[in-house]
Amino acid sequence: MSKIHSINKSYFVCATERTGSGVLCEALWNTGLLGKPDEYFVEENKKYYSKLWGTNSDEEYLQGVIEYATSRNMVFGMKIMMKHFPEFIKGTVGIANFENTTSYKLLNRMFRNLDFIWIKRKDKIRQAISYFKNLHTGVHSWYGDSTKDQKIDFDFSSIQKI
Repeated sequence: MSKIHSINKSYFVCATERTGSGVLCEALWNTGLLGKPDEYFVEENKKYYSKLWGTNSDEEYLQGVIEYATSRNMVFGMKIMMKHFPEFIKGTVGIANFENTTSYKLLNRMFRNLDFIWIKRKDKIRQAISYFKNLHTGVHSWYGDSTKDQKIDFDFSSIQKI
């Protein structure tokens, strides 16, 4: 983990779906000074980045994430959804050889000056509806896509479970 030692600041954007975390991470990335926060540990993204960087192991992949997501001023940024956190920690524990420690201590040992940015959405009903629409259409409205031309059969019991 050679790149870790030269990082000045690290942060994780922690969120659940449809909170606006994608918009926040895009803004942070576009500064050019605040790392490149993305969901590197979502399976489809992991496949994409593994191929892009030519990584063959979890350790190489984590090193690739650290190198890629660190801006020139040595700020590392990453986005992680709560549902992906346990798998990320499980993989990281083995790489870092920190078997008997808490997740918090593990991350603080691995990422210098680590902060957590917790993003949440106040209106949980709109968040649940947005998530339901996204699950059924694949549309991310903040990309300019729209669901107005798509018929969506709302299932309120399913929305309630979200």
